[in-house]
Amino acid sequence: MPISNINLASDNFVKISLSNAKNSFNYNLAWLNNNHYVVDTVKKINDDIKNNSINHPDALNYISFSANIHCFNGWNYLSNSINALLDGDYPACIHFAYYAELRATMAFLASQGIGVFDKQNILIDANGISTPATHVPNNSVEKRTHQFAKTALGAWLGYPGNPGRILSYIKIENQSIKSWLTATSFDDNALIPQLLVKNWLAAWSIDISNIDDQGLRNFVSYRPQSYNANINFSCDNITVRLKFLKSLWTICKPNSDYDIYLLEKVLEYIYQQLGYQSLNAVDITDLNSIVQTLGLDPASVTNQNLIQKLRNGNYNSNLTDIFGYAQQVRNPPLQENDIEPFGIISRACLMLNFTSRTINNQLIDAQVNKSDLQFWTNHINNKLGIWETGNEPTILSDLWQDIEDTIRELDRFAANNNTTQFDYKAKMEAKLLLLKQFNIAYLWNCIPN
Repeated sequence: MPISNINLASDNFVKISLSNAKNSFNYNLAWLNNNHYVVDTVKKINDDIKNNSINHPDALNYISFSANIHCFNGWNYLSNSINALLDGDYPACIHFAYYAELRATMAFLASQGIGVFDKQNILIDANGISTPATHVPNNSVEKRTHQFAKTALGAWLGYPGNPGRILSYIKIENQSIKSWLTATSFDDNALIPQLLVKNWLAAWSIDISNIDDQGLRNFVSYRPQSYNANINFSCDNITVRLKFLKSLWTICKPNSDYDIYLLEKVLEYIYQQLGYQSLNAVDITDLNSIVQTLGLDPASVTNQNLIQKLRNGNYNSNLTDIFGYAQQVRNPPLQENDIEPFGIISRACLMLNFTSRTINNQLIDAQVNKSDLQFWTNHINNKLGIWETGNEPTILSDLWQDIEDTIRELDRFAANNNTTQFDYKAKMEAKLLLLKQFNIAYLWNCIPN
């Protein structure tokens, strides 16, 4: 394990920090005021670590609040990636998707008390004390932002118990996957689902380790493309790109099947160890019993539909498409004919959704809600112009209705398989501006009502 003291990282004081500050957010209209590390951050962190003079309260608050900001920045990068995708600019699209994935990873790490600062990185322990991350051996390359983010995530996932904690961040019918596992009575032997969870996050952040100085990020950022105009990609078809756009929204919309799909994979993995080929082979009374153990009514229409979905895998194909694309990993070195953007965008999207749910749960645990963060939602609205000033929706997920209406317009347009890029630009681009704003999805996936 390159980071030998990753066990010190804790989200305990991250939540305490959020809880202590919630009453001052709207009063100060800022996440932080008079914090030592807001200006010239990296230099001050480096200097204070060298001088053994870390300002522990300021470091704690900086890292705690940065999770939300990193996460929103990640959604912004995803929006920019989609804008480039629809313009057919695949190199820029991949560049932005990579940074969406990186920011999602940094946001998750910050939520767990791990601050990424380039060369000198910090762990917040269960007492709110900042400690430099220790590398064994002392490798300066491993301390740089991109390498450290991936190394720290891998080290955190490798520490006993941490992957299991992740299962408490994803909830279905207000019950965490961890609670669903407990209800199966197999929870004591549930190390295998923890391995599955490790695989998810490792896969959704894989580009951070795959894309090094010789890899895809630098290739698309610095090398000229289109030497060969005869190269055709499947995404050159605007209809294919628009279908992919719709698929991404299927993952990001309020109350998506994202969480149910992950629950199914965990339960399926458990029952396969017991000899079942799939959840469809499990007696329905067993699944009804699990639902009942959770204090839910197995006879309700909602839960009957949920059980059938778990057994039959009857998901919208748009959702499963994204999980499928996320498994398509390109390994460097890369050539011009190997620039395929759907995989890295899908991984960034899945990682952002997971990180947003983690932060949402953390804010709920800290009893921080939408009204406490009105300064932040107003700031976002001032940037994006989502609602008329003073007319913020009572429930942020209500913003989905406008997106859903726009998707219907998209469906009508995309029904013509002979659609060209010119048709899209002339007839639909202005109408689909909202569908490029994935940063709106941050609001309902991250901010508690």
